[in-house]
Amino acid sequence: MGGGLIFYRMLRMLETEFCIYLVDLLGMGRSSRPRFRPSTVDEAEAFFTESLEEIFTVEGLESFVLAGHSLGGYVAGAYIVCHPSRVQQILLISSVGVKLKPEGYSWNQTVKNVQSKTGRLLVRFVGYMLTKDVTPADILRKMGPFLAR
Repeated sequence: MGGGLIFYRMLRMLETEFCIYLVDLLGMGRSSRPRFRPSTVDEAEAFFTESLEEIFTVEGLESFVLAGHSLGGYVAGAYIVCHPSRVQQILLISSVGVKLKPEGYSWNQTVKNVQSKTGRLLVRFVGYMLTKDVTPADILRKMGPFLAR
């Protein structure tokens, strides 16, 4: 729910009329970070949708309105495909969709298209970190104790 702060005012108004559950996806916000390496899109979607289904079942939610922001929008779309009878309505707020790599795409060409030498180094560094499963959020989490001083 770290990104959810931008919805604070809207949520305050909605909670007067509705019961709202705010859920961090696994690996995001203050949720647990289980080790998971999907080998297919279906495995990745199931990782998120099955955990949501477990939450909704434990909370006794039979039918509900589902909203998702950014990656949460993508996951909400995947969830409704698996469980269409449970969702009354779906709200996709700035949802993302990850397409397959375009035919002929080359990371090296992306690097070459960057004009400055510093920019090319930065793009190479980011690409390397992503291949090692290190994201910007990982770096910020690790820096937390140093930034708090």
